[in-house]
Amino acid sequence: MSGFGSPGDLGLGSTSFVQPHNYQFGTATSGSFQSSDDYLSVSMDVSAFAPEDLKVSIVGNQLVVEGKHGEKSDALGSIERHFIRKFTLPRNAHPDLVQSNLTADGHLTVTASAPKIKETSPGRTIPIKIVNTNTTGSSFGQQQQPSTSQQNGTSPAAQ
Repeated sequence: MSGFGSPGDLGLGSTSFVQPHNYQFGTATSGSFQSSDDYLSVSMDVSAFAPEDLKVSIVGNQLVVEGKHGEKSDALGSIERHFIRKFTLPRNAHPDLVQSNLTADGHLTVTASAPKIKETSPGRTIPIKIVNTNTTGSSFGQQQQPSTSQQNGTSPAAQ
């Protein structure tokens, strides 16, 4: 039975050698994706590529993962693979904090995160520093001596 997009539509006959298409990651890769305003994590199977065939880069606000290898012979003939996968970096992620790791079995994980904000200690008392300005009049922190009229209980306007 062949339907739209099946190998039979392409005149390939048997479907035994055609890899199913993963619409999220493409035929050359499969994996997972997590994203928020502060974090991005992409994990993909790139076991068909040697480490030197892979490239992870930042172009503008895009994380670009690329894999390419030249023509290789296999039991069915030859194959050449190339993929480019682009992800928009999270709004708060810093390009310098992007990291990529490749395992021995060909799983690539790329993470991008926002810079960590230094936490302040909860409930800190800020000391008040008394500064003597030496200007005319009273300075802060010194009690002003009452005038003679204030000692007698009369206001200066009443005199």
